[in-house]
This record gives sequence, structure tokens and C-alpha cells, in this order.
Amino acid sequence: MAVAAPAQAGPAVHAPAPAIATPATALVLGVTSHRDLVPEDVPQLRHFLGGAMAELRQAFPELSLVMLSPLAEGGDQLAAEVALGLGARLVVPLPIPVELYLEDFADSEARIRFLWLLAQADVIPLTSATTDLDRLRTPGP
Repeated sequence: MAVAAPAQAGPAVHAPAPAIATPATALVLGVTSHRDLVPEDVPQLRHFLGGAMAELRQAFPELSLVMLSPLAEGGDQLAAEVALGLGARLVVPLPIPVELYLEDFADSEARIRFLWLLAQADVIPLTSATTDLDRLRTPGP
């Protein structure tokens, strides 16, 4: 009985290596600002912020723009509004519960603006050692 010679094996064929995924990266802008903006300065500040953010977008077109802001009254809210107007994602770290945070605003307009911005944001509630609202209202050491 004749045994057939094994077939000549060609070069080994391997599936192409999967492309290494590049981690998603964003250009994150953090804001901390004054609460008591001079109303007459707001249009100029808005223009300046918009220009600075647009320059960053132009310099890094491959990166998505993310605004990180706790939305305190004043400059924090202004920067968040400008960033949203440029299509940025808004991320809001909240150090205390919303109902307590709202007590800190000087007037109803600032509270309404806060809630409007918050509705458009990804909110990150920060944990506290206590849930006692009266204790959270007390200034720290």
C-alpha cells in the first residue's frame, strides 16, 4: 500500500494582528473663577473665553473638548455656557447634594442657570463622610 507524501505546506498564514486601540483622549478644561463678576465685563469675558476655547480646538482638532466645572455662580457658569456653545461636553463634579448646593446661590437667576446647565451635564456626585445636611452647611476648619 502506497502512502501519499504529505502535501507541501506553504508559508504559514496568520490573521493580521489587531490594531492597537488608541485610548480616547479629550482636551479637558478646568475652571475656577470669581463668583462676583462685574456685569459690564461679562460680554468681554464671554468673547475672551470663546476665543481661547476656539484656539484650543483649532490647535487640537483631533481631541474632543470637555469642560470640567462645579458650576458655581459667576465665572464657572459663564465658562460652562461658552463651552456648551462650542459643542463641548460638560462634566460637573458636585461636592454636596443639589438641594444644598442651590442654597448657596445669591439669586433665583443663578439657581435657574445652574439647573439649566446641570441638565446638560454629566454629573459626578462626590461622596462625603456624612449625609447630614446641617453638618454639610457648616463651614470647615
